Amino acid sequence: VKLVVMGLFDRYSYKSKVLIFDFVIRKWKLGKDVPGYRCFFGCALSPEGLV
Repeated sequence: VKLVVMGLFDRYSYKSKVLIFDFVIRKWKLGKDVPGYRCFFGCALSPEGLV
């Protein structure tokens, strides 16, 4: 696994943010909010577990 993607919601700007963990530099980077990532969040947060 190269990237771990995590979604955040900024309550001040009311926009969702995407954090991507880069294992090369071992730091979180701010990524783009794309629909594919949101789908990933939905699967990761589903009661059935990570699909």
